[in-house]
Amino acid sequence: MMRRVYLDNNATTPVLPKVLEAMRPYFGEHFGNASSIHHHGQETRAAVERARESVAALLGHPTSVSSPAMTANGASTSSEHALVCWSMIFPENRYPLFGIML
Repeated sequence: MMRRVYLDNNATTPVLPKVLEAMRPYFGEHFGNASSIHHHGQETRAAVERARESVAALLGHPTSVSSPAMTANGASTSSEHALVCWSMIFPENRYPLFGIML
């Protein structure tokens, strides 16, 4: 039998079983808009914050209120964050970045 190789990971990738198991409760039992003030939303918000802290710890980032770990939901937002941070660190080079005026 030939081994299947999937190379179109631009929009989707397979989820590791460990990740799926950790996420399973949030696909049905524990759901809610993390931006809402009701119980379901706050429960979900707490889970999102725990996940951010776990990722930051994995990357060796010291999280605190004064130094939060930034997260993004996709490549466009991540790229925007990177460009904005670049313009803040190197203000003398902020305008010629890829033809974008920041």
